[in-house]
Amino acid sequence: MRSIVPGCSKCSSYFIYLASYLFYQLAPLAALVAALVTLGIMTKNNELVAFKAGGISLYRISVPLLMAGLMLGGALVVLDDTYLPYANQRQDALRNQIKGRPRKPTTSLAAVDLANTRKFTITNSSTRISSFSAT
Repeated sequence: MRSIVPGCSKCSSYFIYLASYLFYQLAPLAALVAALVTLGIMTKNNELVAFKAGGISLYRISVPLLMAGLMLGGALVVLDDTYLPYANQRQDALRNQIKGRPRKPTTSLAAVDLANTRKFTITNSSTRISSFSAT
């Protein structure tokens, strides 16, 4: 089925891949602001005083915030190591297609036993660019 607006599927795919990158960048700040606002509202309504009067320590109150932060951090590390490299590469390719730019060739760095030979090659998707060696 063809789209009514030309390039609409490319644009929507681009924004889906961009959203994952934006989530990765904004999630720590959003978690910090959410924790501070929550504690601020609890202080304003004297809920922290009620917890202290009930015998609950501040350390015990902060455990859910710390656990949520650790879980968010772990999820972001997994996201950064698995999905984001592919999503960023795909997002760049879609942006170039939308703007009508030519495709960029992918570049990879192939390391060949750097500990012993100190030799590596930078390759392009079609040809070898350069070979370096350090003595």
